[in-house]
Amino acid sequence: MQKRMFTPFVTTLRASGRKGLGLNVAVNLVHFLLKGNLTYFDSALGGAGFLISCPIPLPE
Repeated sequence: MQKRMFTPFVTTLRASGRKGLGLNVAVNLVHFLLKGNLTYFDSALGGAGFLISCPIPLPE
């Protein structure tokens, strides 16, 4: 699932009527709007962790 989690329409709850667009929308917003990256990592406390990195222009 980790390899496909950012793919559109991927969900583990399709039988419950879920669409599976959340992470795809998030990764597209971060990539195209903020010009950054969204990555997944295993949380030491259990569950999922996400890292958002975006370039911030510094004033001259």
